[in-house]
Amino acid sequence: MAPKGNEEEIEYWLAQCVERKYKLTCPWYDDDGFEYPTGSMVVVGTWLTKKVPTRNGLEAYEDCEVNKKIIHYLHLILAKNIKLSRYKGKPTNKLLWKVSMQEHEAIMNVLHEREDTYGIK
Repeated sequence: MAPKGNEEEIEYWLAQCVERKYKLTCPWYDDDGFEYPTGSMVVVGTWLTKKVPTRNGLEAYEDCEVNKKIIHYLHLILAKNIKLSRYKGKPTNKLLWKVSMQEHEAIMNVLHEREDTYGIK
């Protein structure tokens, strides 16, 4: 989930998980130096960043920092096993991914349910 009013003006971020989930037995720091406290449930992955709008109005994403690992709290994950397809538009010199409208709508439904239940945002 993305915080309301973020500078990218998006509702959620995508990340590719590269390791299994963990319950931390000691404090852990990500590549940016952010501390995750002992006992936190986290996943490790890489960010997919928004690049270009596609014809259906959704965004195409790039895994731009493959070597930079991010850690994310498990309870903030809205969806898993999202099917990404290769974006075949321009720019053609980059490997870009897109989310289907069906996947996007499912994520948005979960996001709105969480907002209603927990008052998030």
